[in-house]
Formats: sequence, C-alpha cells, structure tokens
Amino acid sequence: MKINLLPRFPAGGRAHIVAQTLMIMTRIMLLLIVTLSHVTADGFSQKISFQAKNVPLQTALRNIERQTGYLFLYDELDLPASKKVSVKVKNGSIDALLQAVFKDMPLSYKIFQQNIVLKKIVKAPSPEVVVPGRIPETQPVIRLNQRSIEPLPVSADRIVRGRVTDENGNPFPGVSIIVKNSQTGTATDANGEFRLSIPESLAGPGGLVIVASFVGYKNQEIVVGNNAELNFAMAVDTKALNDVVVVGYGTQKQSSITGSVASLPMKNVSSQPLTSLDQALGGQIAGVNVAQTKGAPGGGVSVRVRGTGSIGAGNEPLYVIDGFPVSSDFNSNFNPLSSINPNDIESIEILKDASAAAIYGSRGSNGVVLVTTKHGKSGKSVVQLDTYYGFQQVANKIDMLNAREYAEYNTEARNNAWVDKGGNAGDPNDVRPAALQIPEMFMNPQSLGKGTDWQDEVFRTAAIQNHQLSVSGGNDKTTFFLSGAYFKQDGIVMKTGFDRYSARVNLDHHISKNVSVGMNLSPSFATSRILPVEDQVFTGGILGSALSLPPTVPVYNADGSYTTLLGPSPYNIGVIDNPVAIANKIKDKRTTFRTLGNVYAEIKLLDGLKFRTSFGLDYSDARENAYYPSDLGWNGVPAPVQARAIATTGRELNWLNENILSYKKTFNTKHELDLLAGFTAQKAHGESTALNATNFPTDLVPTLNAGQVTGGGTYASEWSLLSLLARVNYTYSGKYLFSATMRRDGSSRFGARNKWGTFPSASVGWYLSEENFMKSQNVVTDLKLRASYGLAGNNTIGNYNHIGLLSNRRYSFGAGTGALAYGLYPSSISNEQLGWEMMHQFDIGVDFALLRNRLSFTIDFYNKNTTDLLLNVPVPASTGYETALQNIGKLNNRGWEFSINSKNLTGAFKWSTAFNISFNKNKVVKLGPSGNPIISKSPSFSPNTHITKIGSPIGSFWGYDAVGVYQSQEEVDNSPRVGGATGSRPGDLKFRDIDGDGAITPSDVTIIGDNSPDFFYGITNNFSYGRFSLSILGDGVQGIQLLNGSRRNIGLVNGSYSRKDVLGRWRSPSQPGDGRTPRANVAPTGGNVSYVSSLLVENASFFRIRNINLRYNLPESVSKSVYLQNAAVTLSVQNALTFTPYRGYNPEQSLNGSSSLTPGVDFNGYPLARTFTLALNLTF
Repeated sequence: MKINLLPRFPAGGRAHIVAQTLMIMTRIMLLLIVTLSHVTADGFSQKISFQAKNVPLQTALRNIERQTGYLFLYDELDLPASKKVSVKVKNGSIDALLQAVFKDMPLSYKIFQQNIVLKKIVKAPSPEVVVPGRIPETQPVIRLNQRSIEPLPVSADRIVRGRVTDENGNPFPGVSIIVKNSQTGTATDANGEFRLSIPESLAGPGGLVIVASFVGYKNQEIVVGNNAELNFAMAVDTKALNDVVVVGYGTQKQSSITGSVASLPMKNVSSQPLTSLDQALGGQIAGVNVAQTKGAPGGGVSVRVRGTGSIGAGNEPLYVIDGFPVSSDFNSNFNPLSSINPNDIESIEILKDASAAAIYGSRGSNGVVLVTTKHGKSGKSVVQLDTYYGFQQVANKIDMLNAREYAEYNTEARNNAWVDKGGNAGDPNDVRPAALQIPEMFMNPQSLGKGTDWQDEVFRTAAIQNHQLSVSGGNDKTTFFLSGAYFKQDGIVMKTGFDRYSARVNLDHHISKNVSVGMNLSPSFATSRILPVEDQVFTGGILGSALSLPPTVPVYNADGSYTTLLGPSPYNIGVIDNPVAIANKIKDKRTTFRTLGNVYAEIKLLDGLKFRTSFGLDYSDARENAYYPSDLGWNGVPAPVQARAIATTGRELNWLNENILSYKKTFNTKHELDLLAGFTAQKAHGESTALNATNFPTDLVPTLNAGQVTGGGTYASEWSLLSLLARVNYTYSGKYLFSATMRRDGSSRFGARNKWGTFPSASVGWYLSEENFMKSQNVVTDLKLRASYGLAGNNTIGNYNHIGLLSNRRYSFGAGTGALAYGLYPSSISNEQLGWEMMHQFDIGVDFALLRNRLSFTIDFYNKNTTDLLLNVPVPASTGYETALQNIGKLNNRGWEFSINSKNLTGAFKWSTAFNISFNKNKVVKLGPSGNPIISKSPSFSPNTHITKIGSPIGSFWGYDAVGVYQSQEEVDNSPRVGGATGSRPGDLKFRDIDGDGAITPSDVTIIGDNSPDFFYGITNNFSYGRFSLSILGDGVQGIQLLNGSRRNIGLVNGSYSRKDVLGRWRSPSQPGDGRTPRANVAPTGGNVSYVSSLLVENASFFRIRNINLRYNLPESVSKSVYLQNAAVTLSVQNALTFTPYRGYNPEQSLNGSSSLTPGVDFNGYPLARTFTLALNLTF
C-alpha cells in the first residue's frame, strides 16, 4: 500500500485553492482563538443549560466541568458529606447555575478566569489542633487540573496550610502549589489560601519542598521543615524585561529596545538536524521569509527580511558571527554559513528596521542577523555529549506515467499528429512517416506493466549523523567553551553528500578588575560531493533525465551496460543520458577549509566607561576537482565524447579591526544613558585559479596532468571599508525611551566622487505600563509603543563596477596578412558617481502582554523605500557602449507583522503557542529616466520569462495567458488565430487576445503571475508533561507562484512527456479532460509548447510541518547512577508533511543562477528530504 504524505488540494482553479488554504489558516486561527479563550474568556456571558436530579454533589461538579470547560478547585473536606443535588437551569449564566447548585450549602465560590474556587463558610475560624502522631480518619483528595491525587497511605500524610500574596500584598488566587519533584499539589483559593495533604515519602534529601508558581512570576520555594503553615510572597519575574539582547556593537535590555529586534529561542532549533544556522530561521520570526530553495546537502537557503529590496544588488541579510560580518554568497550547492556548527550557537537576533540595522550602515538595508556563540560560565565544568543518527527520504516524488500509460499516451500523440496531416488513426505504419509510426512495443500496452521508475533509481534512503562533544566552565578569572563536532549527511540523490569537521574555542579572561581579554576561534573542514542535479534534460541533469526517460526504457542493457537514448527512433526524443550513469560516472568534489577567529581586549577606564578593541580574521580555502568521462554523453552528443576535467582553487582573507568606546551610567535613579562611538576598518583579498583539460587518452587517470590543459585563468579581487559609528540610548524613569545612531562608511566599491555615505536613524519608545494610571488595572501586564525612522545602504555589488574595465580580444594584425593578435579594449564604462542603494524605512510598533504575561503580542507596520537602485541604463551609441550601471530607480516594500505568544496551560501539563504572520507588498516605483520595463530571461529558457515594470512586483512572470483548451473546430474558427503555419486544432491551448487584434502575437504577452507572497506565517506549539516534551513547528506561504519550467522543458516535446497530469488531457469533445491540459501530440500545433504561458505558472502556496520533536528526560536517579547530571533522548522528524497544490518537488524551489529579476523558476531542483533522527544528549 502506498501512502502519499504530500496531500494535494483537489482541482478547481485558483479560487478553490485559495479557499482551501484559507480553510487551513482559519483552522489555525480558530485553534489559537479557542486556546486564548481559555485564558481570557468572560464566562459570565456563556449561556448554559444544565439539569441534574438527586445526584451526588461531586458528580454534579464533574458534569459541569465537562459541559462548561470550567475547573473546580476545592478541598474534599469542605464539601458537605453525602449531599445530593437537584437543579434545572435553562439558558442561564454560570453564576445562576452555581447559585442553584450551592443553595442552602455552607459553601462560597469565586470565579477566577476558568477556575471556580470553592471554600467552606465558617462562622468563626479557629486554628486546627494537630496532635502529634494523630492521623485524620478521612483522607482528602486534592483536585488539580481535572485530575485527582489518589489517597495516600494513612501513615504518611502531613497537613500543610498557607497563604499566597502578590507583589502588592493582596491575596493571590489560582497559584499552583506543588510538592517539588512530584505531581502532588493544589491551587490557592479566592483568598489566596491553600491546604495540602503531603506524604512524607515525597521528602527529598533536603526534606519536603513546596513550590508556588504562576505565569509571569518567579517560582518560590520553601522547605517545610517543622512548619505547619507557609506564607509565600510572589514577585513579578522581570527577567524577560531585563533579558540582555544582542544588538549591533553591544547589548541592550529587552525593555530598552525601541527598534524592531526579534530573538530566536535556540531551544526550538537546537535538536533539529540542520546543516547551517540560516535553516533555523524558517517560520520562527515575523517579517523573515525563509525559503529552502534546494535540498542539496550543504546547500543554501534564501532569506528575505521584509521583502526583496534590490534589483541590481544583493537581497540576503548581513550575517554577523560574534561581531564579524561574514560572506553570504549562496548557491544551490554551497552555503558559506554551513561551515558554522549550529550547535555552537547561543542566540540569534534579527535586526529588521532601520533603527536597529543602520548601525551597520552600507550593509544593513536587507536586515542583519546577529549570531552569538556559546561561552563558558564560572563554576563547575560541564561536559556535554550530543549525538544523533537518522535517515532521509525524498519528501515528495512527482507522479509519473507507468509503462502502460506511457505507451497509450505516446500512441495517441502519434495518431493525433498523423490525423493533423490528413491521415487516419487506424492507418498502418507503412503509410506513415517514420516519426509518426507506432513502435511495436506500444502495440500491446497491457504487457508493459509498470516499467522503470526512474525516480526510484536515482533517489535513495540516505544516512545522516552528527556527533559533538563540548566542555565549558571556568572561575571568576577565566571562562571557556570548547567543542568539537563531526557532521555527515548523505544526499537523497545518489552519490551526493556533505561532511563537516568543526571545532570551537571561546576563551574569556579577566587580567585584573579593569582589564579583560578573550578570543574566539572556529576552524572547520567541509567536503561536498556534487552532481549536476538541476541541469536541463539534454545537458546532463540527473533529475531532468530521470523525468524525461520513458518508463519503457530499462536502466541496464542485456550486457549490463547503461542504456542511453541515442536518437529519434523509436521515441523521437533525442539523446538522453542515463541518470544512473551520470551519478556513477561523474566525479565532482569540493573541499573547503575555513577559520573564523577574533581576539579582543577590554579596558574599564572610568566608572561606566569602557574601551574595547578587537581584531578578527575570516580565512577560507576552497578547492574543487571534477571529471566527466568519455563514455558519458554531454550536451545532446552521445558517448564517446572528449573527457573533460576542471580544477579550481580559491582563497580569501578577510580581516576586521574594531575600536569601540562605550559609556553606561544611571543618574539620580531615573536617567539611564548608554553612549557608543567607534571606528572600524575591514579589508578582503581573494584569489582564484581555474583550469580546464580535455584530450584524455583514458578515463583511468582523472586528473589534469593526464590530459591537455585547454583553458584557464587566474583571478584576484579585493575590497575595503572604513567606518565611523555612534549611538546614544536614553531612558527616563524607565518609561520614556530614545535612541539615535549614525554611521559613515567609505567603500572601495563605489565611484571616486561617491565613496562615502552617511546612514542615520532615530527611534522613540513609551512604556505605558509603567505609568501610574496603568497601575490600577491588572489586565495589561506590559505595554510599550515605539516608532523609528532611518537609512541603511546596500553595497553587495561587484568590486569594480565603478571602474571602466579592460578585456582582451583577438584582432587582425597587418593589412591582408590574416594574422591575429591579442589586445586590450575597454569593456565597460566608468562611473565616478556610482554609490549605494539607499533604504529609507519607517516603522511603528507596539509590544504588549496581558494577564500576567500569559499572552504577549508584537505588532509592527513598516514602510520601506529603496532609492538609487543600481540599474543598467541605455547610453548614447556615441559612447561606444550600450548600457552603463547607474543609481536610478525606486522600490517600495510595506507591510504588517503580527506575533502572538500564549501560555495556554501552566499546570503539570504545559502548553504554549507562538504564532506569527506577515503581510508584505512589493512594488516597483521608478525605473530609469524613461520608466521602460525590464524584460528578462531565466537562465534555462530561450524566450523571455519575466518583466519588471512600474506598479508591479519585481520579476513578474511574462508570457501568454492560456485560458483553456479549444473544445471544437467551431471554437477554433471563431477565436483569435495563433501564429504558426499549422494553426490550432481542437484540444490545443487557447490564449487570450490582449490587444484585441484577432491574432495571438507577441503583443499579447502579459503579466501572468509573480513570485511575491500575499502573506507568510509560522506556528510553534510546545507541550510538556513530566519528563516528556513535544514541539511542533509549522510554517507556510500564501499567494506565491512558481514558473514550473521543468513541465515545459520535458512536456509535450515529441511525445516525451510522462507526467501523470496528462491523464487529464483533452481527447475529444466528449472527453474534454480537465479543461487545462492540451491534447497529446508529437508535433504540437497552436503554440502549445513554443510559448511561455500561464499553463506553466502554478500556485505554490503551502503549509509545511517543518519539525516534530519529542524529547524524554531520563530520571535523575537513572542519570546519577551512571555519573551523569542529565540525560535525554529525542526523536525528531524534519519536513514531516507538506500541503500544497504545486506539482513539483518543492514549492520553495528556485532555479540556481536566478536573480531578483527572474525569481521563482523551477527546473528540477534538488528536492527536500524528510529526515528522521534519534538523538542522545548527555551532560556530565
């Protein structure tokens, strides 16, 4: 039995798909609403009908709990013995029901949120006389969270009473009172009082310990000892407000931040099987859209902070590792961040608005990701061993025709082409041309069976493993963190994989009271095994070939050699190499050694005044060697071919010096001042060499020395950046906040007259919850308003775009001699005014928490304008050039971000939820002096595929609008004629006539979709009970589209199309199919395959359960018996389920080599893997 773990929405058009996706979103929101209603519901408005006749009181209470969702808290000793209840209430309130139930009973009640606290009414309370050795005859049952604690052995009970007050000394109802390390407990009543029966057997080495806890308050513990009465004074947990958050060039208290800064809780990602740290961001942060566009081991992801902000420069955020900005030059097979071990990370902060990011000046326009690695803490040394093993499988396969279905489809395609030429479908082969004859193997489709599943041949179940050992600790003088790790991931495409060895040394040492020094060092060595997975069908792409080869072709010939389609007969496809042969024969390995290091010294000059200087290095050395043997065809040419070898090396040294003076001081307890000023210098130098060789006499020696070097070159490049920066943060009375930053950058990448840029920002905040008029209410726990405006830049362009470059070219030397010589010529025009793209961003936000922090919200609105876009603009022909790069253009991103965190259940069973959703609208505002649109072509298409025009998102899809399939010849005759000699036939695609001239011509090309999402979201649910914890992370995107180029490249081309969706094709007027899929034809008519059309644009909206993580913490008694502090076992599933209407491998796919002008193209990219891992975490 086959189980499809990638559900697809039923057919029905875009409106139906949107409705289905909205249904999922509605259910998610309903779940949140229901959850939050348990926290905030006003129960008095609930209408209740309840009836009971002569039933025991406790039975009536349980029935009320089940029907209303309320929970009764009481001591059974306070309930009237053997009391029966008869009551009937119709459409009444909960208050009316309780009054009827407790009529004539010595009980009072108080409703607190979803709890109903019962208390016995006594005329004159008197203290209980406790006689030593006397045991109460009636054993109480304390009710907590709808569960009862069973009566304990009579000889072991002890009665403890007490009272709990809040921070103002008022009675605190609903506080959990638990015996430490047990499930025995109760909750305080309306007067903040409790009574608890405790078995002495629960006493630990230090005796019985009682813990009082409530969300938003610090846990309070008291050792019972000889006390029969305990009093707890709860204190608000201000840790969240005073948590230190890493910001640019320093830290700030969470409560003092006025910009849009988001922190990623590493506990949510620490146990996920991740290759690189950027994969951890998916679905976690509002405004941060993370697309895992490739599943290749060690490959990169695409991260967009508040939309796509550039056309001609980079769009990835700046990554800063322990203060060092690192390279983010991503592609499908390599990600520079993969050299960083994710398990070494302590925290991740994302700077989203200009106020937070402007401190990074010319590199902050796309947001900044600050990564802080782990450091040691003074105290006993801790040894941590983390290891996991697992396996991976392709998360989704494309539905393909089996051999029988393919034979029937191919026969129909040949018959249709023959009928178009005037023949009859029943004509024998001897009257047909060779290309339209029916192969003998297709004559009896039933005999062919399933045939070859080429996807099964190239995909595999692949292993994944990770092992890390770390040691941390120190004393008052020195702290340290040391780690070493090995990570190995085999790819789900055969013969691909990624290995990494990494280490880390973080040291901090206090030389004296005023002088500290430290260092961070993290070397790594990685190996990638690479194959041409994504390339097109006829250029050696593994998946392109696997999806194009007919299922009637076996993997091996009778003699054991690989099969290859060598020409038109009998399939009319052309030369397609065997994908299994491609995987086994091509050898391509890249090795990368990288060291990221930093040393610093910090001196306290005066009280609050510090100077810090640091020097860091980022050194990388990459080498790649590839060999393509002679017995493997290439680029449509069958084997044997000339063998080819490629060898490349590259080295880069990037150094950074920072000098920061900071001052922090509080004056008169109300004025908090935080000043910072600094100077930084950074320079990078890179060199690379590439060599190509052919003419290998044999494939036995696959290195360059065995062949003839036919080409190559050496390259060198460098850039530098000088910066001055300053920041001031001021807080008055803990509630009025102000922050301003200024950075001035000078970069070698820009013109001589525009090398320096200035990037200011300012922000304000108001802590309303600290105002006196907010103290009288207890609903809003925390409330802060903030607003910011600032500028940041984008310098991710070529190092020499501002300079007129020289290139070499051969030219005729000497009149009539025919001799050729090499010379230099100017290949680009210089621009002394070339400067930064500038991002102007306004942000307004609110952070608030309700009900003692059980609910917290963050809402942001932003408007981001990118000006001075770098565009190639036409220049007069008299210059000798066609275009020149200039700062002309404007782009706008605006949107809303919402984050909600709730603590739904806080008893023995805990449940919390984090939800975020983001809306962003991308629009081109200005393009060059004329405003003419930019027409672009994706790397793997021959016609144009994208357009960037004013008023639309960047890189909208550009093609013909397919509006269905012609159903009859009459419809063809009455419709605009499609260009081409053959015209259209019933069953061909029907296109919309945009200009209304009665013909389908290039003037009818229009926008047919875009790759910009309407919104994206993420939701995380965390559950825990006892020693078990469960985390489920899901994320999704709505309103995004992909151009499924793989369907065009292999679809309907001489009958080679073998996807299952052709079963919905048009066959006849009585069998119209799904109305979208054209008829089968080996000689297509009417532009079916020659046009880029809306037929290829698919809704790629999705919801993905990104990670499921189940953890079990072993009992302390078990851990300590084997000399462990802690031990845990974790089961994790990555990419568990994906719900999408998209018919490709991955709805997040994007073609390698695509730019912001040509986004959202899928050409058989490396699929994502579903990963199962079992982890063991040991702490010594």
